[in-house]
Amino acid sequence: MPRWYREVSVTVYGTTAIATGVYKGKGTEAGKTFDEVERWTDTWVKLPNDKWQCVADRNTAISK
Repeated sequence: MPRWYREVSVTVYGTTAIATGVYKGKGTEAGKTFDEVERWTDTWVKLPNDKWQCVADRNTAISK
C-alpha cells in the first residue's frame, strides 16, 4: 500500500499547534480498494505533563 505525506507544515502558538499537509494513499483495506488524495489539518494541544494530544483533525478530498 503506497502512501505518502507531502507539504507538511507545523506552526506552534504557545501550547497549541496546527499541522497541515497532503496525504496520498492507494491500496486495499478490508477488501475494498482505495485511491485517494486529501488535504489534512490537525490541531494539537500541549498537556500539563508536556505531552501533545491531537484534539481535532480534518481531511478533505482533493482532485488527483
